[in-house]
Amino acid sequence: MNKGITKVVAVGIDVGDKTSQVCAKDATGAVVWEKKVRTTEAGFRGALGKVPSCRIVIEAGGQTRWIKACLEKLGHKVKIADPRKLRRIFQSESKSDVRDARELAEEALWRWDRMSVVTLRGRGSQEKLAVLKARDALVWARTAMIN
Repeated sequence: MNKGITKVVAVGIDVGDKTSQVCAKDATGAVVWEKKVRTTEAGFRGALGKVPSCRIVIEAGGQTRWIKACLEKLGHKVKIADPRKLRRIFQSESKSDVRDARELAEEALWRWDRMSVVTLRGRGSQEKLAVLKARDALVWARTAMIN
């Protein structure tokens, strides 16, 4: 992987629960390297820690918040793609993690300024939402027990 590490300008990450597929491209759009990494902070640090600051695109999902924070801590510019707007991924007949990571890298390379992104809630808003959801679950459970 060290070969061509300085050529990397765009990265796409197809995030999975246990492993994530990473695709790194150079300025011409050629794949510099591809790798499957564990979906952990150590996994991302190992794969992207030595890569110079670059653009990274990940799909929105349940683990997006901590992954974005981890990658930004490493000095990268990170955008979260709206999966409903990635037609080339969600309408594809032949889906695979490798193909999706390549498409996300394409977004980072060629469509960075005009891609549809997801804006994450602030920490305060996220905490308030968690309280509201917990309350809703308690009210639902209480109602179910009464009935």
